[in-house]
Amino acid sequence: MSDPRVAIVGAGALGSVYGVHLALHGSDVTFVVRPERLSAPGPMRIQRVGAPEPRVLASPARASTIPPSADVVLLAVRVDNVDPALEALLRTGPEVPLLTLTPFMPSSLERIRTAFGSRVVVAMPGVVAYAVEGGIVRYWLPRAAPTMLDERGSGVPAIRSLCDLLVRAGIPARFEPRVDTMNPATTIAFLPLVLALDVAGGTAERAVADRALMSLALDAVEECRAVAKGIGDAPAWAGVLARFVGPRALRMGIALARRTFPESVTFVERHFGSKTHAQNVLLGREVVTLGRARGLPMSATSSLADRCASRS
Repeated sequence: MSDPRVAIVGAGALGSVYGVHLALHGSDVTFVVRPERLSAPGPMRIQRVGAPEPRVLASPARASTIPPSADVVLLAVRVDNVDPALEALLRTGPEVPLLTLTPFMPSSLERIRTAFGSRVVVAMPGVVAYAVEGGIVRYWLPRAAPTMLDERGSGVPAIRSLCDLLVRAGIPARFEPRVDTMNPATTIAFLPLVLALDVAGGTAERAVADRALMSLALDAVEECRAVAKGIGDAPAWAGVLARFVGPRALRMGIALARRTFPESVTFVERHFGSKTHAQNVLLGREVVTLGRARGLPMSATSSLADRCASRS
């Protein structure tokens, strides 16, 4: 088929990067936003870290509903924004494939699949992005972590065409088996560190310096690894990062990043330490429930999730 017409639900940092890449490549892209955001200032600006100038989409197409002409819907919202209103919005659109970048836990994914059936294809984002002052979204495209689409979507013409389109638009993407289990397994494995950062107020050094907090987080890491192992395999890059899970290694890693790649620490602190707080709380509770349903001790993760929730 020809290039699919794409409706992107969620015009935050992640949706902006995917959408602007596709639109500047010449694709038909509509950003589906809340009604109050329809009057947002015109241009959208994204800047890849290391690039001298931002890429600008001068006149992005915005709508409050999914256009009936859309061939595929790309869902790029936080999991805490997946509510009845969003589900109602998705139902009002055409019955086309729904590619989701949202980090669903198994129970939440099952609910979405029950609602939308075989239309749902799970993907794992290969874009790391955050908004900075001036309305610019800064982003990375890590070579080791391309956008991965569940291989079951390769038999869907619109999803296969979208994968090809992403590559041509400059976003590495490929089909992989079991992305629907890989995505939650990866999220669960690293969630305790995210919760600890949130509890520490979004400051990496403060989190590592709090010995009691780190002890609790590392106990939670072991619990969550057991939960993740029962769900699916994390990608290879996650194993590399796992080597830094420990107080000394984390301190050294943060210090090295501050010296050589300070913006990476800024992103982690801004994104996981504050912006995704509501998502962190929701995921923490879901993982505890998931672990206990499997008969696993989740006392450390439960305590950590409670401390995170108390910051609400």
